Amino acid sequence: MKSLHAIAHAAGSAVVLAAMLYMPAAVAPVAGMALAADMAAGSTAEACLAAAAPDRVAALLDIRPELALPLCRAATAESPADPRLAHALARASARAGDTDQAMAAYRRAAAQGDVVAQYELARLLLAGGGAAAEAQAVTWLQMAAAAGAADAGLMLGVLHRTGRGVPADDGLAARWLALALARGDRRVADQARSALVAIAWPERLAAGQALLRAAGYDPGLLSDDKSPVLVAAIRRFQSDAGIASDGLLTEALLAALADHVAPPP
Repeated sequence: MKSLHAIAHAAGSAVVLAAMLYMPAAVAPVAGMALAADMAAGSTAEACLAAAAPDRVAALLDIRPELALPLCRAATAESPADPRLAHALARASARAGDTDQAMAAYRRAAAQGDVVAQYELARLLLAGGGAAAEAQAVTWLQMAAAAGAADAGLMLGVLHRTGRGVPADDGLAARWLALALARGDRRVADQARSALVAIAWPERLAAGQALLRAAGYDPGLLSDDKSPVLVAAIRRFQSDAGIASDGLLTEALLAALADHVAPPP
């Protein structure tokens, strides 16, 4: 399977979004020995968490729903306010192919502040389609991104690029992508960089100017990256941030600025 980074180079933002919607976020196997130990210890909650592993990087395909579902249903009934258990039930339900139960459980965990559940719920809503679902997805993604989820910022950038669920706006797309580039791991950063460089230069320039203003540096009004006022503003920010002062509006500068200011609206 191609990585999202490779897909982005080959086909652009719309395909990146489609791949993100159907690719599980986690990639490593569930530890079966941990599940057996937790079941032996007699804790339904611990056995549920071991079976569906919401707090470990675990592939959905490694979950055994015939074990995880009854455990997680019982655990969430005992502790309905625990977002970890709701998240675990959502993962087990998704593995079993029960999208409705998965969405309901993700929604419960997301409402209780589980950032990963907020992102996964948004993916399910987008995969289902429809204007109302897409609007809800954007809200959950904004909450997750504001809490530091770089994957959510990346998806918001792609949505703004494609105009899905939000008005198409390359300037906002650039700001979300720059934030994902700043805060994501290598996988997310590579995807964000690929999507960012695909945005036309005038929109990236406008995004840089907006970020500089938000950071308290006046970039001037000219749409020219060689404008003395803009270059001086960039140099001041770079100097204050302790990074090499070259006065250039690069992807790295956009990422540094995005990390410095509040997330976009």
